[in-house]
Amino acid sequence: MAARAATATAEELHAALAAVDAGTLSDGDMDPGLLRALDALEAYAVVRSGDTEDGARRLAWLALEAVDDQHPAALEDFLGGPEMAASFAAIRTELAPFG
Repeated sequence: MAARAATATAEELHAALAAVDAGTLSDGDMDPGLLRALDALEAYAVVRSGDTEDGARRLAWLALEAVDDQHPAALEDFLGGPEMAASFAAIRTELAPFG
């Protein structure tokens, strides 16, 4: 599904996620990277269903979480690190059309 996500319909994405959910035996104990990928796919399904604003916000949040996992940020200065600041700036640029 990841290879076809860009062209898949929202219904196809939701069906794929449902199939993964039905076959998951981890009961919430899943590799964080895999969980983030599934969350991103779900957020993208929201975008494909027409709710681009909510889906884009969810994708942006997941992107910040991914950077934080690789380069943990101090809670008192979340954007203080160069990696997090660069990611945040890129996200702001991408989200500018949404207001």
